[in-house]
Amino acid sequence: MNQLENDTLIRRLDDLKEQLDSKGIFLERNIIDDNRRTSFSFVVYSLQRFLENCAIEENMEFITDGTGDYDIDIFHIDEEENQATINLFQAKYYTGNNLTKTIGKHSLLFGAN
Repeated sequence: MNQLENDTLIRRLDDLKEQLDSKGIFLERNIIDDNRRTSFSFVVYSLQRFLENCAIEENMEFITDGTGDYDIDIFHIDEEENQATINLFQAKYYTGNNLTKTIGKHSLLFGAN
């Protein structure tokens, strides 16, 4: 990610943090620490991108991020007429401080060579 993309993401996460705070979601989920709020906002942002800009309130039930989440941050079921697709996500908001310590045995990393 280049610097412009990173700056854009940071601005979007800051805006999303304000929305989550004003809707009482941080309070409801007992998320106090600012770094934790940023990380949670990234999970919400990831879900919004996956569901093409869904409203926050409509999809909070899919977010399982938190202590004891068994490395699953989003549990989303997409039901169609005769088929259901289960989507499981583990989202990481990497910074220089947590890049090496957050990659665990259950982490899936995707990238291009």
